Amino acid sequence: MRTTTRIGAWVSAALMGAALVSAPAFAGDEAPEKPAPATEKPAEAPAADGKAVFVDQCAKCHGEDGKGQTKMGQKFKIPDMTTSDWQGRHSFERVLEIVRDGIADTKMKAYGKKLSAEQLDAVSKFVKALK
Repeated sequence: MRTTTRIGAWVSAALMGAALVSAPAFAGDEAPEKPAPATEKPAEAPAADGKAVFVDQCAKCHGEDGKGQTKMGQKFKIPDMTTSDWQGRHSFERVLEIVRDGIADTKMKAYGKKLSAEQLDAVSKFVKALK
């Protein structure tokens, strides 16, 4: 009978301990939030901002508005990229090619090794949207 009593006392103590661990510390306390499961994907980084890339990499010569009215732009006769004529002669693919590869024998340098593919795409889209 003693073995049964010891087992019963042990089971009672174990159940009571489990109840205390899972119960809130004080009446009205809520259980702490569980951390997010490790299987969730982290939030994706935002897409490159074409305007920010343009201002950072291109505005010195082309101006923030793309009109080329800077000291460098005037010195090297950089065209106004906001005109319908310029826009009509430069497809998105051509703009991307120019930004990526530069233009031989001019001051327009290649940015293909300096910018990511996402940045090249974003800045080219920005240039095509200039008005």
